[in-house]
Amino acid sequence: MEEDRVLFLGLFTDPKREEGDYYLIPVGAWKTPNTLFRDYAYEGKKSAPEWGLSFSPRTMPLLEPFRLHESLKKLTAALRPPGGTVDPP
Repeated sequence: MEEDRVLFLGLFTDPKREEGDYYLIPVGAWKTPNTLFRDYAYEGKKSAPEWGLSFSPRTMPLLEPFRLHESLKKLTAALRPPGGTVDPP
């Protein structure tokens, strides 16, 4: 993955519910693959690398830190100038 880009995956789960769950996942989550965030490098083969998600009841709790409201809090805190606040437009 390219280091100079700020990329996110927007994820909406369970569209059958009246209110689904929204997640905002930074691409950096795949830097440390686990049972949810999968990394298929295919080193030494012709296929390009792939990244994915492996959904199951066991892996769904790993999405919790990426709930939309939590991700937006982290993002705005990272964009805030040191010791300052961000003025609304």
